[in-house]
Amino acid sequence: MLKREVAKRVFAREFEAFRELEKSVISDSEAADSKTPNLLISPLGLILNRVFIVGVITELDSVGTLNETWKARIVDPTGAFTVYAGQYQPEASIFFSTVQIPAFIALTGKARIYEPESGLFYVSIRVEEVNVVDEKIRIRWVVDTAEQTIERLEAFSEAMASGYRGEKIREYLLERGISLDLAEGISIALKQERSPQEFVRLLRGSIREGTQTLGF
Repeated sequence: MLKREVAKRVFAREFEAFRELEKSVISDSEAADSKTPNLLISPLGLILNRVFIVGVITELDSVGTLNETWKARIVDPTGAFTVYAGQYQPEASIFFSTVQIPAFIALTGKARIYEPESGLFYVSIRVEEVNVVDEKIRIRWVVDTAEQTIERLEAFSEAMASGYRGEKIREYLLERGISLDLAEGISIALKQERSPQEFVRLLRGSIREGTQTLGF
């Protein structure tokens, strides 16, 4: 049986920049197996299939010809997530049919990416589990996600400054105590040339501004 992917915490500002990870670039033979779930990668090297978010639901629409799919907008301090629940997520669909807006919600789901035309990407979440929570849980999620994102930013910045690339940067990061998954992801992200320095600057600014609105 395949091990279920861990749901990772990520801010909306970073999530919207995720792109599909080609299995051919993963060095580990087991990770590159054809049975591996579709994975996405951020400009900072975070690789994921499932996400865990907490935010405020601000918009909700019933879409589709039979009103069998719900589309929601979930806001965090840095931006907004687009999430969907359809006929294959009956519990989530029932939740969205009764939830009152606005509300704090916690949500776990699978990350999805859609490219309607070359260079145009839409990243969303297909809901697995969703519940109403209180503001304390939301604040705790923001704090934990900010800490994890800043650690990732620092590791990525250190990797850029080192001048290493490929296998050397992977080894360097492992020696610095960075996890194998993140070291692998950073080594891949640095090959993609997606203006990493600019993204690091923008994400730092989004986290700083977003957390200040919560009084941090």
